[in-house]
Amino acid sequence: MGSWAVGSAPALINYNLGGDALVLCLKISGAKLLVVDEDKGCRERIEQVRDRIEGELGIKIVILDQALRGEICRMEPKRPERKYREGVKGTFPMCIFYTRSAPNHYFSILFSTSIHSRASNSL
Repeated sequence: MGSWAVGSAPALINYNLGGDALVLCLKISGAKLLVVDEDKGCRERIEQVRDRIEGELGIKIVILDQALRGEICRMEPKRPERKYREGVKGTFPMCIFYTRSAPNHYFSILFSTSIHSRASNSL
């Protein structure tokens, strides 16, 4: 929900991807920021291709550890300006999930806000 406030849609990358598969999914996502779980295995997969993620793709990597969580919690809550949300319409993606189903077969699943809205209204 917070990402909608600034007009962005999170690209949810399969947690188990690494190497070329991870780099490709990040590339097609168009992401500018990669928020990484503090789990050891997850961090190792990122570290193995960190140079490519930052260099080739220009993505900033942030590890969401306890220190960063504390820093975020200490921030003053402030609603972003409306201009950041102007492009968020019913077809705007709530999130996009990227994964690989088989070697050399990558796909994305787009969850739009209108689908989410309809599903939650029918409950």
